[in-house]
Amino acid sequence: MSRKSWMRPLKKLMKKIIEKETWAYDPDARHHRIEGQFGSRVRVFGRKRNHLVICIDISDPTGFTPDYDEVVDFIDKYCRGVSNKFKKVHLNFWAESSYLVRPLRFYRQSLLEVLKRHYQDAKNEISTKKALASAIINPFLDGKDWSKLKPDLMFIFTRDIIEVDLDSLQRSKFRKFKNELIWIYTADQENADLSEITSIDPHAEKRTVVVVNESGL
Repeated sequence: MSRKSWMRPLKKLMKKIIEKETWAYDPDARHHRIEGQFGSRVRVFGRKRNHLVICIDISDPTGFTPDYDEVVDFIDKYCRGVSNKFKKVHLNFWAESSYLVRPLRFYRQSLLEVLKRHYQDAKNEISTKKALASAIINPFLDGKDWSKLKPDLMFIFTRDIIEVDLDSLQRSKFRKFKNELIWIYTADQENADLSEITSIDPHAEKRTVVVVNESGL
């Protein structure tokens, strides 16, 4: 596996989610059945999406690895700037609990710059001794900040060991996002063990991109 081998599968997954065919109501479109009447659902391609959600495991004391940097930069460039592709960007820095950043709209800044700016605040606010799976999904539960949030695309960045502490409700929330979710897993070897991720998200293997940490080779 080469250093850049994660790029192709990541691009393929992003394209499948972001560029999928969608339908929207157009009041100016001719009705497909009623002659002379306007207003119909039409296919829409390449429209601006509403919500990008990025969840980043900060339990590793070394902080952002070069691999995280590179992947984040790749995502930004693929979208030609995530702020151009999504109306709002939502950040969850997670470990034992979550640190949520208010919905972001940013211009002339790279995604990586924005993440790094908020990273230290998150490290100062939450305990980072271990990574709990519940910290990823809790913000989406009823009564929480993101209870009504419907991601158009969601990334979960993680590495090493996740402690799977989910109840049935939390698991059901993960299932709800299965069509919009991509896992980015930084591993020390090519044949990474994905059992912890698949115990959280049973079908995640097809939606997980493994990034090999070169320092671990």
